[in-house]
Amino acid sequence: LDDESAAMMAKHGTYLVPTLLTYDMLKKDGVAQGLAPDMVAKVDDVFEAGKRSIGIAKAHGVKTCFGTDCLSDMRQAQLHQFRLLRDAGMSMLDILQSATCHAAQLVDRQGDLGVVQASAIADLLVVNANPMEDETPVFSDWQEHCFAIVQNGIIRYQQ
Repeated sequence: LDDESAAMMAKHGTYLVPTLLTYDMLKKDGVAQGLAPDMVAKVDDVFEAGKRSIGIAKAHGVKTCFGTDCLSDMRQAQLHQFRLLRDAGMSMLDILQSATCHAAQLVDRQGDLGVVQASAIADLLVVNANPMEDETPVFSDWQEHCFAIVQNGIIRYQQ
């Protein structure tokens, strides 16, 4: 992503969905998954470009949405995307908004999704720490830090 493209994205209300986790996993497991070493090296270049694009987009006011492109067994690592976005320079507020209200805006469901309010459609994750102050443990080890999961007003999981 370059400045000209980011400016155009901002002008037209286009969202950036950085899928850093996919590239991070391919960097780590690509050879074991059948990628040739030269392809894994290219993945590293794409991963670094993806991290840079987040800063470029932010500088131009482009909103981001949370996404991972994880399939199958890769879904087990989805929470690691929070850490990768943080390492790429996003604030925790920006990251949480990318996964909630910005995602709702992207699919034109603001008011229904991405908010905690009566009549909203929400799964609520209740954690035992403040993710704004201590982001790494909350999103890297959810089983330790997840106090409850509420779905449609019903507690589905509780420590």
